Amino acid sequence: MYSPDAPYSPATRVDTVIAEALAAAAIDTAKRAARIYHFHTDLVGAPLEVTDESGELVWAGQYAAWGKVEPGGKQLTNARTDQPLRYAGQYADDSTCLHYHTIRFYDLNAGRCMNSVYGLRQEDAFQALVQVDDEGEIAYDASVAIRATALCGREFGSNFEPVKLSWGTPRRNKTSDIQTMLSPFLVFSAKAFDALAFLLEGSGQLLPVETPVEGMRGFHVTRVLEDAVDMKASKFKIYPQATVFNKIVLMVDRVRNVSIFRLKESPAAVFVSDQFKHAVQANKLKGFDFGDAIALSSKSSSQP
Repeated sequence: MYSPDAPYSPATRVDTVIAEALAAAAIDTAKRAARIYHFHTDLVGAPLEVTDESGELVWAGQYAAWGKVEPGGKQLTNARTDQPLRYAGQYADDSTCLHYHTIRFYDLNAGRCMNSVYGLRQEDAFQALVQVDDEGEIAYDASVAIRATALCGREFGSNFEPVKLSWGTPRRNKTSDIQTMLSPFLVFSAKAFDALAFLLEGSGQLLPVETPVEGMRGFHVTRVLEDAVDMKASKFKIYPQATVFNKIVLMVDRVRNVSIFRLKESPAAVFVSDQFKHAVQANKLKGFDFGDAIALSSKSSSQP
């Protein structure tokens, strides 16, 4: 390091030998603190016992019919360590009290995977239609997406006028069966609406739209769930105008058997069930982007 007042005049020297010695000491300390554990499993890889370097038992468990770990005959009164591995491919998640299994959660009390929930993504790969007015543009506060979000689940009134949609970027795919860019106001093709009508019933308001494609229909999702987010398990930031989730965990008892819905905490987003996704796939509908399954928690909405 050189003095700012006297260029090319050394002020301080740092010997890398010291830094290397400190790093080596830290590594040595970490090595001494590290412990080696040996997992003893059954034929399919489920851990039954864990021992340390000296062969002492530090964890043991036996499995109930659906995978719940119960104290084994050799289990210590107080286990000396804890380990989250369960049946092959399952990881015990303390935040949800479920077993995480690749992209799904397994309820060990019910003996089945939880019904997955997906968010309808608003990526623009298939979004060929845009909202316009008679002048070919649209004001921010006139956007049906902003108006639908602000209604917080209430329906549009009788003075609602058909939403005008026009082709946007020419390169976009014009064969999509859904438009999600105006979420929570969705636009379905006639084919998609007919295939999904039994799942949409009771969860929204059917509204007219004017589009270059005949038969498209607007659908304002009005089913808004409250107290459905496990806030302790979720990761988010609260801003003056909105709560932005980096990770959202939903309570399974609040979303069970609900095909399509919104959340009070995230009113612009639309979520759908496994059944909804399967119906889309079975009818070979285009343009739906579900992303990864949303994490679910077995915590009850009545719990603090």
